Amino acid sequence: MIDEVMLNNFDTTIVYDEKIRATLAFMDEYFEGGETEPAPTKLTVSEIKRRSMEEIHTGELEGAGVRVPDAEEPPVPGFAKESSGQEKAAAGAGYGTVWHQVMASLDFSSIVSASDVEAQLRDLAEAGRIRQEDVSFIRPGKIAAFLKSPLGQEVKAAKTDGRLFREQPFVIGVRASEVLPESDSEDTVLVQGIMDAFYETEEGIVLLDYKTDHLEAGQEDVLAGRYRMQMDLYAKALEGILKKKVVRKVLYSFSLNEEITV
Repeated sequence: MIDEVMLNNFDTTIVYDEKIRATLAFMDEYFEGGETEPAPTKLTVSEIKRRSMEEIHTGELEGAGVRVPDAEEPPVPGFAKESSGQEKAAAGAGYGTVWHQVMASLDFSSIVSASDVEAQLRDLAEAGRIRQEDVSFIRPGKIAAFLKSPLGQEVKAAKTDGRLFREQPFVIGVRASEVLPESDSEDTVLVQGIMDAFYETEEGIVLLDYKTDHLEAGQEDVLAGRYRMQMDLYAKALEGILKKKVVRKVLYSFSLNEEITV
């Protein structure tokens, strides 16, 4: 069984690995006065994804039927746009952020139907866990459908048994060339992020990430490609911290109501 106390008290502001600590201390001196621009010493998973997506030709994505939003456009999934409107979305928190807050806070074990989700959303808003104006962005039926799926049933069982861990922060050291498309540097970069969820099974760890990206049927590979590096980093961090094998990496698309193995 995973040590929950250790996970909940893991300090991501501390560099535990002495090799990484020494690398960071040496970095400034190494590049001082040089012509080569150094790789950043610390990145978030979101920044890595943004840099990676910039390498993909926008026309190729649009040709495949994937609309690429403008940089300043809020992340509004299609199923939320239909009734909320883009203007209302811009005034509220980002859709993805709200959905992740909700999925990190719901008591999965007590949800049977959409009405159960609605009741918990009201409680979360009253407790100040989410903003009242953002509740309308959530689709209780989609959450209920997830929890009725085979993957959702696994998550519910893990929650009941104390094997589910949500919103776990991490820091990991990797070579710059592994995470930056434009870099061939072998220098160490610290990557930090927050995992949506993972749970323990007899075979090993199942890693789960929720996605609200708007997709059309048949675009499962688009989503998998978009987040493969992110999930690989999460898995590497988990295996390094817990010394247990990640046996499955899964994205759950609320747009498609479908799980996608990465």
